[in-house]
Amino acid sequence: MTTADDTSVVDKITTALGATWIWVTLAALLYAALAMLIARRAGYSHWLGALAVLVPVLGTLIVLLFALFKWPVAKQRDAAFDLLSKNGIPLPIKQVAPADPPAPDAKK
Repeated sequence: MTTADDTSVVDKITTALGATWIWVTLAALLYAALAMLIARRAGYSHWLGALAVLVPVLGTLIVLLFALFKWPVAKQRDAAFDLLSKNGIPLPIKQVAPADPPAPDAKK
């Protein structure tokens, strides 16, 4: 037989587990949204970021993909820099700022 105290304990455990699952789900959704944003900024599909978070084994492979291969955004940047240099347009990162003029002598 179940006493009132046993039912109370079961209810408390069930309530606590339900609240925990809500927080875990919210945290997973936030983490997935951030991963989707990172994947999109790297030039990949945002769904790749969601898969990285929601499917653990696939997530490890996707992180390796991010780490080992050149991102599509970097490929586009390099192609644009190559096009600029082929047309003789100086790259902003290679331009050197002019040196400051020497300070006047204070002994005059």
